[in-house]
Amino acid sequence: MLTPAEFELAWGDDLIPLVAFPEDHLRDAAVSEENRRFLAEAGLPEDAAPFLSFGPPPEDARTLPEMWGLPAEYAKYTVIGGNGSGDPIVVMPDGAVACLNHDDGMAEMYINRNVPVLAETLLRFRNLIAEAQRIGGPGAYWDAAVPAGLQREFRDFLFAADPRACEPDTLWGAEMRGWESRQAGG
Repeated sequence: MLTPAEFELAWGDDLIPLVAFPEDHLRDAAVSEENRRFLAEAGLPEDAAPFLSFGPPPEDARTLPEMWGLPAEYAKYTVIGGNGSGDPIVVMPDGAVACLNHDDGMAEMYINRNVPVLAETLLRFRNLIAEAQRIGGPGAYWDAAVPAGLQREFRDFLFAADPRACEPDTLWGAEMRGWESRQAGG
């Protein structure tokens, strides 16, 4: 996996900046040193496909119980962002990254095994979309015109880096199923 510095370099001067997390935000969080270091040194993109956003929560509501009025047991999650549906993206106590579906009782949907793998997956996904658009035009991704080779390259990376993320009930598994569905016209 990429180090924080390698990720920053690979992300480059994209129009979407990386947002680092202040040390004081992470001080009391139940986050592994690896995840803490990555969030503080490189951060994550302010916005990234597929409809994700990242950044520290506001000072006055840092925990899920404060943000959502949830029971205290939800304080075990460290909020690092959200998705386009308003669901929080969190680091779980085991270090994995998940989305909590607010329409389904905050059910966990696995994203990646840790923050460094999430960062590299976001980078590779951004590059997949850019290359699909370069080959097939601006609407290529949504028109299901992602070349099979690009799909295979992304799947191969993800399966090697984080096999669980390829399962159907995960964010990336659902995204990859969407490619097949759009190609089939459904």
